[in-house]
Amino acid sequence: MEKEALDKIVDEILSLIEPHKSNIDGVLFYLHGAGRARDVEDIESYTLEKIRSILPNDIPIVSTLDLHANVSNEMLELSDGLFGGYEYPHIDFFDTGYLSIKL
Repeated sequence: MEKEALDKIVDEILSLIEPHKSNIDGVLFYLHGAGRARDVEDIESYTLEKIRSILPNDIPIVSTLDLHANVSNEMLELSDGLFGGYEYPHIDFFDTGYLSIKL
């Protein structure tokens, strides 16, 4: 995707989190794990970094990932947990999300 599209999506996510950040106990995302954007090789780390920048450091951020995710060191550093799905077709998203929330 174009970087402008990515920025629009990330800005929308941030606009939903920002007003509630003082009431958030944690953040759970479903990130694909293999997305690409022009001029941004690792859109998951890009997104996590933007979210991390507006939240207090003690707020956990966890993410579920597609079974063919490309996990980077940056993704590991910016999150408190990454959980991959195992099934194709993707029928285990609920279970994977549940495990993420339990963390």
